[in-house]
Amino acid sequence: AATATLPVGGWISALEISPDGRRVLTGNTDGDVALWDAAGSRLRQFAWEVGTPIAATFARDGTRAAVGGTACRVVVWDLDD
Repeated sequence: AATATLPVGGWISALEISPDGRRVLTGNTDGDVALWDAAGSRLRQFAWEVGTPIAATFARDGTRAAVGGTACRVVVWDLDD
């Protein structure tokens, strides 16, 4: 059974679950990158300006997230901001 449905929009092109299982990082083909809680509420929207995000990851301690995309670009965000 599903525990949450994320209203991401567009096709999901990148997805990662945080090490503690409490957050989800998504990227989609519309170029949106967002952080969600496990219940499906959007916590944060990130600026993504070039290409499509295709890979997402969290730091082991969960304090940072990184996304890479089709424009040969990687962006790292501090999640404690």
